[in-house]
Amino acid sequence: MKNIIIHKKLRTTRKSIDDLIKIIYSLRYIANISEEDFYNIYLCVYELYVNAVFHGNKVNPAKYIELIIQYQNNSLKITVIDQGDGFALENVPDPLAEENLFKVTGRGIFIVNNYSKSIKYKHTFRGFNAVIQYELAG
Repeated sequence: MKNIIIHKKLRTTRKSIDDLIKIIYSLRYIANISEEDFYNIYLCVYELYVNAVFHGNKVNPAKYIELIIQYQNNSLKITVIDQGDGFALENVPDPLAEENLFKVTGRGIFIVNNYSKSIKYKHTFRGFNAVIQYELAG
């Protein structure tokens, strides 16, 4: 039984996206995540993190993004916390609507909502949180 907790506090910079990628790839090997599960996890975490950098913290290097990864008994929970004001999910444009097909907004949330097993968005005293959960093959 592996029990893994990774807690990183990253500055809001474009370079921190590279750091995120390294963290997610290391998780794959530490937790022995299958290729299919890894692709979905990587895609969702990447989109949440990029949204936190550009939309949440507005690429302000004085702000931080927290990444919390918890893995136990084939259960994976990943939390991305930014210091932004958050958003109302109902106000995110549907990227599949004809009038939005060539717009760049709404795609990340659409991807996360469709490729994660469970997603919750919430405001807390620490900032705006996005929490995804997966049950992985053993």
